[in-house]
Amino acid sequence: MTNSNRGTSSPTLVGAKLSCLLSVLFFANSICAATGYISDRIGAPMRTGASNAHRIVSLAVPAGTQLEILSIDKASGFTKVKTRRGTEGWIRSQYITREPVAREKLRQAQANVASTNKKMRELREQFGQVTANHSDSQSQNRNLNNEVNALETQLSEIKRVSAGAIALDNENRKLTTLNERLRSEVESLIQEKNLIQDNIQQKWLLIGAGLVLGGLFLGMIIKARPRRSGWS
Repeated sequence: MTNSNRGTSSPTLVGAKLSCLLSVLFFANSICAATGYISDRIGAPMRTGASNAHRIVSLAVPAGTQLEILSIDKASGFTKVKTRRGTEGWIRSQYITREPVAREKLRQAQANVASTNKKMRELREQFGQVTANHSDSQSQNRNLNNEVNALETQLSEIKRVSAGAIALDNENRKLTTLNERLRSEVESLIQEKNLIQDNIQQKWLLIGAGLVLGGLFLGMIIKARPRRSGWS
């Protein structure tokens, strides 16, 4: 009975251990698409396999190089990685860090500084453009104010001239009316003068005619008287 139980339980126990070992290996090799960096040193060799015996793919991957971590073999101390150019290989895990090295941090900082400086230049340019636009707007406002003032001055002058013209026109109308009235009076006086002259001429004609008639009558009387003889 005892030997029989051992015979049946031994394969089961071995299968469980094997499954557990495979699970551990799968978990150890299941880290994918993580990001790592070559540590701050001269460089690290990349090999075709997880040992120093495998062929070297790259003699020295530069320090600070960003890598894509495909898997980690804790037993051998190697990590399978992929560069940005697509090269895959194994590098010792001790040469890989999850944080950017000082050189990479410096590069990123310099990139950030360059980006910040670019944004600052853009902001300065925008500020300068806004200031220029504001200056242009102020200049335009001043020009418009000057034009408005000039137009107001012209309008005042036009009103003054118009007022003078209106007053002059009224004065001209009054003078025209007075001139017409005076002309009418002068024509009336001329007519009266002509009538008076006509009357005077008629009177002198009548006086002359009376004198002529008187002379004739006197002559007739003188002729009608008898002549006396000198002897008598």
